[in-house]
Amino acid sequence: MTKNEKGLTLLEMMVSLAIFSVVVLLILQIFHIGSKTLEVAATQSKIVAGARKGIDTVNRELRNSSYTRVTVLQSGASLQFTIPQTITSEGSITWSGPIRYSLGGTNNDQLLRQDVNAGTSTVIANKVASLLFTKNANPDTLTIDVTTQGETLYGTDLDPIALRGTVEFRN
Repeated sequence: MTKNEKGLTLLEMMVSLAIFSVVVLLILQIFHIGSKTLEVAATQSKIVAGARKGIDTVNRELRNSSYTRVTVLQSGASLQFTIPQTITSEGSITWSGPIRYSLGGTNNDQLLRQDVNAGTSTVIANKVASLLFTKNANPDTLTIDVTTQGETLYGTDLDPIALRGTVEFRN
């Protein structure tokens, strides 16, 4: 081979291939980290949205009740109350059977609404790690503290997120 011939040596080819491989691996790693971060954020958002919806459901139903008809049970872990079913023109109220909100269900991580008389139970929110109801006087309110905890489809544990709602009673 003469000095004037143009071309790549085997060594130059191997160095180029190694550099190209490192660059491709770095790009793939960035995509992997990005997709994992996106999945964590999407899962966390879904869990928090479900818990907020649960708090709103409890809030909406409790606003129809009366402060005196609300009982906090099991050191704040459960709540029981009644709501008006009918009101006569004279102002006489017929109250519903007891309604209870508490943790239960699959893995004891679901916010449940139970109609005690009917014996029915409805899941209001999933991935609830803790639930605390606190009845407050002056003004007559009830505070709902919910902590969510979950994991992604690939098993990444999510950080717990605490949410709080306050119910102001109409009656």
